[in-house]
Amino acid sequence: MGEICGAPTEGERAVAGALLGTPDARRLLRHGSVCEDFSRIKCPVYAPVGGWAETAMSTAVFRLLHGLDVPRKGLIGLDAQTDPHTAKPGPAIGFPQECVRWWDYWLKGFDNGIMAEPMLRAWIQESAAPRSW
Repeated sequence: MGEICGAPTEGERAVAGALLGTPDARRLLRHGSVCEDFSRIKCPVYAPVGGWAETAMSTAVFRLLHGLDVPRKGLIGLDAQTDPHTAKPGPAIGFPQECVRWWDYWLKGFDNGIMAEPMLRAWIQESAAPRSW
């Protein structure tokens, strides 16, 4: 998958092994993979696809932000495979509102300040001191 995409996890390798059983399948998946050739992406990208509870998705945001050379922003929430605005544990984030801000800027031309903000917005849970279970 390349250096930017990082090494796949054991689970990803198992799924990939089942999916990539033939040269045609490998060719098809490479064709549609973002990380195979970031330079093919020419439009602005908003990557609100990560949740800290889902390692593969949260690292995908970092890989996209690093690999793309177009206007881009990333959002990592606390969720794991659920809507960020209803996810548990909280706090929930205003995910629909963030998407509307992105679309307003890029599709309607509203200068709402979104591109003046940091490239990555990440929700961080409070830290906890190490302890034994």
